[in-house]
Amino acid sequence: MRALLIAFVISGMGGVAAARGAMSPPAELITVFTPGAPGSLDGLRDFANAMKPGSGMMINDALIVPALAAEVGLTGAGGIDTTSPLYLAYVDGGGAKGWVLIAKADQTKLDTTASTSVAADSGWVVVGKAAAVKKISKYALATFPTQAAPTAPTATLYVTQVLARYKNEIKNAQAAAIASMSAQNNMMSGLAQSYVDGLLAAAADTDRVVVTLEADKASAALELVLWPRFKTRLDKFVKTQHASDYAMLDKLPASTSAWIAIAGHIEAGPYRQGMLELASRMYGAGAPPELVKFFDNLMKASTAELAMTMGIGKNGMSLEYVFGVEDQKSLDTTLAKFFDLIAKPKTIDVLGIPTTLQTDPGASDHDGVSLRSYSTTYDLSKVPATQAAAMKQMVGGGTIHTIIGSFDQLGFMTQGADAAADAGRTIDAARGKGTHYAAPADAKDLLAASRARKDSIVMLMDFGAFAAMNPAMQASKAKVKGSMLMTVGFADGGLHLRMVLPAATAKSFTP
Repeated sequence: MRALLIAFVISGMGGVAAARGAMSPPAELITVFTPGAPGSLDGLRDFANAMKPGSGMMINDALIVPALAAEVGLTGAGGIDTTSPLYLAYVDGGGAKGWVLIAKADQTKLDTTASTSVAADSGWVVVGKAAAVKKISKYALATFPTQAAPTAPTATLYVTQVLARYKNEIKNAQAAAIASMSAQNNMMSGLAQSYVDGLLAAAADTDRVVVTLEADKASAALELVLWPRFKTRLDKFVKTQHASDYAMLDKLPASTSAWIAIAGHIEAGPYRQGMLELASRMYGAGAPPELVKFFDNLMKASTAELAMTMGIGKNGMSLEYVFGVEDQKSLDTTLAKFFDLIAKPKTIDVLGIPTTLQTDPGASDHDGVSLRSYSTTYDLSKVPATQAAAMKQMVGGGTIHTIIGSFDQLGFMTQGADAAADAGRTIDAARGKGTHYAAPADAKDLLAASRARKDSIVMLMDFGAFAAMNPAMQASKAKVKGSMLMTVGFADGGLHLRMVLPAATAKSFTP
């Protein structure tokens, strides 16, 4: 199953390329920042003031423009048209290095010094050190004056240029990080290697990354967009995805302890084999190949539509998970083979921890649905004390029970001390016989906005529920509450990662 593997692992050329005939950014252009069109900072100021009155007084164009001018060696903002957008670019390569300002301005009134150079055309200027200005002035004067005015503070990182310019630095940093983890005998070092390799592979497939900060008095949203290079694996992955209405959330039972809810549609696409290899590495060299095949068959049986809630209480982690099924007969056969595989204890190495899987004796049913269970027992005897304590809190002392099955073209999984009861509640909710999950009131508008953007995945965090199980947050004077929403979308050919934080939630963190 495409979706269930995620639960186990974590328990348009048009959007990429410039418009036809547009000039490509020079190899020396690393990043560009803009505060947005005049007034774009007003929402951020309102958000800051909503959290603490008066805290947004320093967020205004009158202070930002002189600060950007100073970065390129100007002694003031004289001559710069503050009613038009301006851009700060970083140039590195070919003997040029430094910040460059691109703005609409009266060249004769600029506060230049002996160290600044100016290129101008049609009322726009490029200002900075001579070598840097020379590298990007032709591109900058042809591009920025004609593009739509940005409506929010935005930074663009040209990934292709970054990987080419800092190739050795990236390689050395990667080697140092892996060596450091290996020297500490970190149980995550093998998985970390795969993770870093995956990030670098995704970076190599990315043309540019655009980061935008939008805000108003109600909430702030930080969005990161990866624009793929044409015909790369990332490009194919993005084009494989579909929007979701998150209807699977209604198949989950109501919960008072869940602090994370995840729902949506996710296709593995060209990364499917990589996910299976990651699972294989996660379970160690001694894991039976049938275990990885199990995940492969689950992907094949799934529709890729899913929903999950998770919480951690006094008795450890609890999880309720449902996913759509294309071929229920195939799924049932896959599950039967899995339970046969672990009918006798199977001990595997999970991230350096000896872990035993075994089918639990006996089986029950709920409303005609078979509830088959297995246990996962972690040997924490050689795990450092702090990590062992955290693991015990997660898995209720060292063993966690999982029920997994299928019904009505749905697959389901529950984990925790009350896995059987949770399975029954999940079945009832999915069949409309019991109360189902409902998003917190402050997240309903955020969910609606995500659906309108045609996003594919949503993760909702309930900080009130999280604080209730976190001793440090309980001990603080702050009355932490409220939601935060994270979404993933692909509707326009880019990979959008968006985090939305309501002002009321942010304010609740302050005692």
